[in-house]
Amino acid sequence: MGHTAHWHRRAFVSGLFCGGLAAAAARAETFPNRPIRLVVPWPPGGVTDAASRSLAQRLGAALDVAIVVDNRAGANGQIGAVAAANATPDGYTLLVASAETHSITGGGRRLPYDPLADFAPIGSFASNPFVLAGRASLPPRTLPELVAFAKQAPQPLTFGSWGAGSTGHIAVEMFKAQAGIDLLHVPFSGTAPAETAVNGDQIDLIVLPVGRGIVARSNPRVRLFSTLTANSSTLLPDLPSLTAYGYQTVNAANWFGLVAPARTPEPAIARLAEALDGIVRTPAFDEELRSRGAELLVVGRADFPAFLEAERTRWSSAVARAKIEYE
Repeated sequence: MGHTAHWHRRAFVSGLFCGGLAAAAARAETFPNRPIRLVVPWPPGGVTDAASRSLAQRLGAALDVAIVVDNRAGANGQIGAVAAANATPDGYTLLVASAETHSITGGGRRLPYDPLADFAPIGSFASNPFVLAGRASLPPRTLPELVAFAKQAPQPLTFGSWGAGSTGHIAVEMFKAQAGIDLLHVPFSGTAPAETAVNGDQIDLIVLPVGRGIVARSNPRVRLFSTLTANSSTLLPDLPSLTAYGYQTVNAANWFGLVAPARTPEPAIARLAEALDGIVRTPAFDEELRSRGAELLVVGRADFPAFLEAERTRWSSAVARAKIEYE
């Protein structure tokens, strides 16, 4: 009896031990089971950061883990993109990708990563349309009047953006080619100094994210001419789009999406895509993005790779046509 009881006790303890190992293994295989790092390749305070933080909060709730926002600004998003591309491909590091990080190539621009091969696409969640504005002291009051004025001006009108080769710069180059006008680009280190220059009549025109356009509309020294998109922005519905003026092929808006390092396990990508899909289909998220100066953009996992390829072709072709050179 003693030997039998001892054997039963050993079997019981062994069962508990093996059961504990099995439970631990199950927890390890359940994704996610610890905080996820969301790399935002822009500084705090901008539209990208605000939209990303809105997503992070909702994604954390959907996955029942903390989403830690890691701002890695610099080099038009390249620093953050490199950090994410080189991270362990386990699903616990994600990148907020955009046209800046994934669509603009050519013109001598050498990215330290491959936008398509080095990342696993998950889906999009927001966009940031651009508007064309100018100093209120300019004679033209509408876009057609601006185009006519630019064609007759003895010197090219000047326009400012937040950097040479930025999406804002390329957006106006797209419009220039379509309108058949000559505009001289004046790059700034950000949107704020460009706005200061147009307020002081130092430059003629400026490209702005739609959120900044809303603010600029109340500025008596600035006039809004048009969105630089095919359709009017839901944030400025009464501001005409380029299509309204007959420009059919220009659609300039930055986009934001989620990607993970290449070779991230399929179950993790599928779980993240499922959670993202649930978030972008809620009216509350749409409203929150709008309050932060962004618009909802829903491109699911199945269509996101084709979207990335099409965007890279579109933006890079504009770089080539405008002969924009990157240092």
